[in-house]
Amino acid sequence: MTTIQPKQSTCRFGLARRDITPPIGMYHRMWGAAKHDRSTGVHRPLLASVMIFQEINNEPGTLAMQVVVAVDHCVLDQREIDGIKAQIELSAGFSPDCVLVTCSHTHAAGLMNRDRTELPGGEMLPQYLDGLHKTIAELAAEAGSKVQDVTITYTEGTCDLAQHRDFWDGEQWVCGLNPQGETDDTVLLARVTTANDDLVATIVNYAC
Repeated sequence: MTTIQPKQSTCRFGLARRDITPPIGMYHRMWGAAKHDRSTGVHRPLLASVMIFQEINNEPGTLAMQVVVAVDHCVLDQREIDGIKAQIELSAGFSPDCVLVTCSHTHAAGLMNRDRTELPGGEMLPQYLDGLHKTIAELAAEAGSKVQDVTITYTEGTCDLAQHRDFWDGEQWVCGLNPQGETDDTVLLARVTTANDDLVATIVNYAC
């Protein structure tokens, strides 16, 4: 019988997730072609997730860990990232050195910068961003309380959704389909399970 040995590893893992959808009416512009600045409704919620990875059987005081924060935003500036890390350290006790903040790069979220407070709905940005820091810190503490031994199984695949969008048109670069351009079609997948094979999480990474 043919057998396949999957790529896998064991560690301690904790996960927490929460809705971080901005309030309706807040500044939510992203695309330059948008015809309004304020959000008018919610199609699907924006989420924040915190994953904690720890080595198993470490000596006291030598615990190796990684805190991965994943938020449904296109980008966050360094001020927000530093604020999130500082709040996590204050609320959950995790060093900023072990915290990685990542964005899903969704264009369904607005460009949440504090320098846009003068724009329509922008007056709501500071309160939202301050609340985002607090929410993520609470998620870090929650994920830390849920840490358990797991097995993570990995694989990879491909998806042709992503396209090269830098196209030379006469005398300038434009944002459009470039059929000759190279794209990264790699999809990375991970399945996190307990010793009883109960599913804890699935992790997907795709360069769009």
